[in-house]
Amino acid sequence: MNIYPSILEHNLEDFVAQIENVAPHFSHFQIDITDGLFVPGKTMQPHNLESVDFSNLQGKTVEFHLMVRDLSLIHI
Repeated sequence: MNIYPSILEHNLEDFVAQIENVAPHFSHFQIDITDGLFVPGKTMQPHNLESVDFSNLQGKTVEFHLMVRDLSLIHI
């Protein structure tokens, strides 16, 4: 069995803090993207993550879980 943490954050500061929290303990994790339409609540969007330094994640894998009603509304 594999257990992977999911990152569900609404602002950049909390997002970075969660990444720093899980990175030392897991080799794989998931970043959830929600639009507030398909499921309640809206998280960080892919275009908001451009300023995040992911260099400390070398050797780790990350997947994005898109929980969105209309993919065209997500700016990747």
